Amino acid sequence: MRTFKDSTGRAWTVEITVGSVQRARDLAGVDLLDPGALNERGEALMTRLALDLILFGQTLYALCKPQADAAGLNDEGFAGLLSGETLRGAYDAVWDEWADFFRCLRRPHLVAALEKVTQLVRRVTEATAQRVAAIDAGEPLGSTTSTASPAASASTPGR
Repeated sequence: MRTFKDSTGRAWTVEITVGSVQRARDLAGVDLLDPGALNERGEALMTRLALDLILFGQTLYALCKPQADAAGLNDEGFAGLLSGETLRGAYDAVWDEWADFFRCLRRPHLVAALEKVTQLVRRVTEATAQRVAAIDAGEPLGSTTSTASPAASASTPGR
């Protein structure tokens, strides 16, 4: 079991069991037993959960539903407690719990896949942050540097 805190500081416990997996399937439409399952666009479930905050929030609600019910929260009320900071903790809790679930089932290939997606998301996030940091916000709008040479444009038919 893993825990995370919502924006009010309330602790929530994430536990992946057959029951919580069934709730996630029923409420969020995701099959946590098949993290590599592809949707109609060819995206794996584990990738979608890592990148789609709405889908992740719905799945998290399903995993925490008994606690949310006890607190008198529906899915919208629960989602309202998830800020950017709390989502990071929730993501770590779900991902670690999910990996442990497969580790206990002796499915190391699924544990490795979940770990790779986590590494990939981290690398993409860092690379994006570096690209954004390199943008010169003082540069006038519309003044982009062209990579096409004048000679290439002149040699293109119809120009």
